[in-house]
Amino acid sequence: MDPDVIIPLSVAASVALTVLSPVMIVRLILKHREKMIAMKYHQGAAPTLAEEVAALRQEIAALRETTTRCDVTFDNAIDRMEARLEQLEREQRRSSAAAAAPAGETDSVPLRRH
Repeated sequence: MDPDVIIPLSVAASVALTVLSPVMIVRLILKHREKMIAMKYHQGAAPTLAEEVAALRQEIAALRETTTRCDVTFDNAIDRMEARLEQLEREQRRSSAAAAAPAGETDSVPLRRH
């Protein structure tokens, strides 16, 4: 290579190393401090984390109980609605049979079930 090119490149490389070396060292120091603070924070937070997990477990247990109660209530409501629907269907069939049958024969009409 040409000496006119090598010398400016060497100077530029020297300046870059001189400027970047302290930057890299400061960056490493700051990263180390950040890790130390994070470790200190996590060690102090460990009992709090365990308490939070216990509280979450209690909430989950309460939600399961509530869900079970709601499920049972919903099933009961469906059963009542089905019973009411069957009763209304029976009454509808009786009134339809009574309207279609001649007078006096309404008592002998058998009920059909679907």
